[in-house]
Amino acid sequence: MASALLVISTSTELIRVPQDRVIFIASNGNYSTITTGGGDELVVTYQLGQIEAMLASQFGDDDDTFVRIGKQLIVNMNYIHYINISRQKLVLKDYSDQKYELSASREALKQLKALFEDER
Repeated sequence: MASALLVISTSTELIRVPQDRVIFIASNGNYSTITTGGGDELVVTYQLGQIEAMLASQFGDDDDTFVRIGKQLIVNMNYIHYINISRQKLVLKDYSDQKYELSASREALKQLKALFEDER
């Protein structure tokens, strides 16, 4: 079955990315950077909250693939490899075993860890 597509349209661009290829989305002020499998980065002129709303409208509010981590990250839950709360470290790993080391607040990582523990 083909993956659903994340579609982002601006006044000058149209971006289509399979949902399962999005590793994480990072905020950079009025811009957001979408990192996909293989390390490609797409910069879009939307704030993270706007991207979060797009994800909800395109994939449904009950889709738990993407989760917001603090103020600056949305991550694909399927790529989470390692969480270290005390070091404020989150490691995502894609299909090619490329690693993405990110920082997040202790509180955000505690909540993320709890999400996984609740799934058991």
